[in-house]
Amino acid sequence: MTEAHQITFNELSSDPMFQTLIDGYADESAMEGLPPVDCQYHTYEAMCAAGIIFVLGAYHDDILCGFAVVITSVVPHYGVCVAATESFFVAPDKRDTGAGLMLLRKAERVAQTRGAVGFLVSAPTGGRLEDVMIKSSTYKERNRVFFKGLV
Repeated sequence: MTEAHQITFNELSSDPMFQTLIDGYADESAMEGLPPVDCQYHTYEAMCAAGIIFVLGAYHDDILCGFAVVITSVVPHYGVCVAATESFFVAPDKRDTGAGLMLLRKAERVAQTRGAVGFLVSAPTGGRLEDVMIKSSTYKERNRVFFKGLV
């Protein structure tokens, strides 16, 4: 059985599967020009405590198989709250369980309860999530993000 629900960052980061998942996430979302993933636990915890980010976990047969971190903020030039994925990952061998879609739907509900009028999903170029989002009938590509390393 697969399910997704809101959890604390501490629950996510202390789960025995977390390191495996964060390693997979780091491999798929690495960006040339940025250092390797170096999870800033205290920053995540502070942002959770401030009500800025929300953590979701996906579980297959009660084992953590994915996670999403949702950030909400008022966008100053629109004057409304918008939510976005700060991170989103499901283990490759669990992607056929529906865990990703469950995480996405749960993230949308969390965003709505926070007053968000829209939801942005960031996906690595050429990755599985990009393919899923392009095929979505409810999500539309609206922007492309370009990165330049400055160091």
